[in-house]
Amino acid sequence: MTRDGKKEDPTVMLSTQADADHDAGATEKMQTKRRSKRLASSLTTSLTSPFFFKKNNDRAPKKSRQSASAAEAGTVQKKKNAAVKKSPRKQSVVPKTKSFDAVVASRFASLRDKNIPIHTLILGTHPSEASLSEQQYYKLNTNAFWWIAGDCLGFRRAPGYMANQKDFLNLTQHLRHGLDKVIPYEEQLEMLCSKGFALWDLVHSCRRVGSSDSNIRDSEPNDIRSLCRKHPTIRRIVLSNGSASGKLFRQLHRDWIATGEVVAHASSQRYFGKKTAPSRRRIVCIVAAAVSPAAARMTYVEKRDFWEEHVYGPGLKDFEAAKLAAAVVKGGGDVEGASDGGKR
Repeated sequence: MTRDGKKEDPTVMLSTQADADHDAGATEKMQTKRRSKRLASSLTTSLTSPFFFKKNNDRAPKKSRQSASAAEAGTVQKKKNAAVKKSPRKQSVVPKTKSFDAVVASRFASLRDKNIPIHTLILGTHPSEASLSEQQYYKLNTNAFWWIAGDCLGFRRAPGYMANQKDFLNLTQHLRHGLDKVIPYEEQLEMLCSKGFALWDLVHSCRRVGSSDSNIRDSEPNDIRSLCRKHPTIRRIVLSNGSASGKLFRQLHRDWIATGEVVAHASSQRYFGKKTAPSRRRIVCIVAAAVSPAAARMTYVEKRDFWEEHVYGPGLKDFEAAKLAAAVVKGGGDVEGASDGGKR
C-alpha cells in the first residue's frame, strides 16, 4: 500500500528494488576502485622516496651491496677501455741496452804478461740495471759472483753492509777473508784475469724492463764463437745464471753445439743433450749454480762449493799447468815471478 492508500503494483516494486540494488553495487565498485587508486598512489610515493631507499639499503646484505658496487665499477672500467680503444696512446719504447766488452788479461797495463792463456770464459746473460748504471760486472751487492770469486782467489769484494750501512749481509758470516782483504773493483777484475779467467755476456744488446732475464726482448748475441777462436786455449765456458742462461745458450748457439766443439759438462747434459758430431777441439760448457740473488734455492755456501769444484778449482790447475809449461819453454825462466800472474 502507498501513503495515499493505493495498492502497489508488484511489477513496479520488483523493478524499483533491482534498480536500488544495481545502484548500491555500482557505488561499492566505485568506492573499491578509488581505494585501489589511493593505495597504488601511496605505494608509488613510498617506493620513490629517499627514505625508502636508505632504509632498505641498510637492510640489504653486505655482499649484495658489494656485488652491486663491483658491477658498477666493471661498467665504468668497460667504458674507460672503450674510450682507450677509440683514442689509443702511443706506448713508450724501451731503449736498447748494450753489454760491456769482454774482459781479458790484455786489458790491464799492470800485468807484465798480457798474453796469459785463457782457460775459462765466464758468461753472464746481460748486465742488470745496477751493473749498467755503474759499468761493472755483477754490481749488485747481493749477487754472489764476486763474493765467491774472492773466496776462491784470495780477496774480499767489500765489507758487505746491508742497505742500512750498519748490519752485515748474512753471507758475510761464511766468507773466508776479512776486511783487510777488501780490494777495489778494478783490482778484482785484474786478479781474476791474471789467473786465466775471462768475463763476458751472452747477449750483446736487448730491450728489457727491469733486470730479469725473462724480460729480455729483441736481443742480439755476442760473438762467443769468434772469441773462442781467437783464444784457442779456452777449455770451458761457464754460464753464471743457471738454467735460464743454459737454455738461452742452447737457443743462440744450436749450430755451434751441433759441430761437437761445445759439449755439456756432466752436470749440464739436460741442457745440450749427449749426441754431438766429432770435433778436434772440445770446449766443456758448464751451467753453473746461479749467482743471482733471485736464485734462493741454494745457500751461499752451496753455490760457492759448486763453483770451487767445477770452475775455480779446475781453472787454477790449468793456470798452474800453463805457467809451468811456459817456464819449461823458456828454459826455466822467471817461474817465481810468474806465480803471481805476471804482476809487477
